[in-house]
Amino acid sequence: MKQRAHSWVALRALKLIDDSKKAPKLVELLSYYLSDVWEGARLPDT
Repeated sequence: MKQRAHSWVALRALKLIDDSKKAPKLVELLSYYLSDVWEGARLPDT
């Protein structure tokens, strides 16, 4: 999977969790690290 796809999947997952309103603390925790999504997506799969 390409790096941009990894970023998109991570952001989409966070949005789905946020929309469900079932885990507000998890969304709060993950949102704190939102700026790190791009750097994390650049890590190789292997």
